[in-house]
Order: sequence, then structure tokens, then C-alpha cells
Amino acid sequence: MTEKTRATTSLAIALLLLVIGTSDANAATVTIAWTHPTQNVDGSPLPVAQITRTRVEWGSCNGTAFGTEAGEAFAEQQATTLATPDLAPGVYCFRAFTRRTVNSVHVWSDPSNVATHTIAPPLPSKPRAPVITVSIAVQN
Repeated sequence: MTEKTRATTSLAIALLLLVIGTSDANAATVTIAWTHPTQNVDGSPLPVAQITRTRVEWGSCNGTAFGTEAGEAFAEQQATTLATPDLAPGVYCFRAFTRRTVNSVHVWSDPSNVATHTIAPPLPSKPRAPVITVSIAVQN
């Protein structure tokens, strides 16, 4: 990203994990929510109508920082949530970028803060219930 690009777009997106849902395939869908920036890095206002896309990335964590990207998804226009495809159990870091479009020129923000979430492995299956039989001895 060039210095000019950084100077004309927003720095921060508030990113948080919203909902975790599990599927039968030992994976989970993570719904990410964010708050769009309202200013450019130079302090000028950023009209919400200029926000045309948000890219959410997930991958490994390097301590509390984002590590290596494993996947990405896009939310169009001014959407503020996005659900990932099913992710395998593990620790994931998430971050987002806002795209601003003015006069057909697209400018991406720097990455948001990093949100971390652990998808736990599935619990082992419960054993079946025991079968009890009762014998009654009749005495004569």
C-alpha cells in the first residue's frame, strides 16, 4: 500500500466475534461483526455511502497478532456482518479491511484490530444407556 493510499482511507474497523454455530461436520461457522469507520486518516469525514466492500480474513495467530492468512470472504456495500464457511477446530485470528470508492477509484484501509477465537473440538459421543433387566423369583 502506498503512502498516498494510506493517507486517504480509514485506519480502524472495530471487529468482534458475534456468534459461533456448530455443524455436524466437527466444524464451526463464525459470524463476524464490525463497525465501519466514520473518518479518513486525515480526519476528513468518510460518508457511509463511499464504503463499498469489507474484506474479512482469518488465519493463524502470532501471539496476539495476525499470522498467516488461511481464508477470506467479502461483504458488499455497507454490510456489517459476515459468516465464514465452516472452519475446523483450532485457534483463529480475524481482521477486516474497508474499501472506499470515490469516482471509480477503490482504496483499501489498513487492517482492523485482531479478534481471536478458539473453535473447540467436538465432545466425544455419549455411550448408550445401559440395559437393565429384572428377574423375579417366585417362592412357593
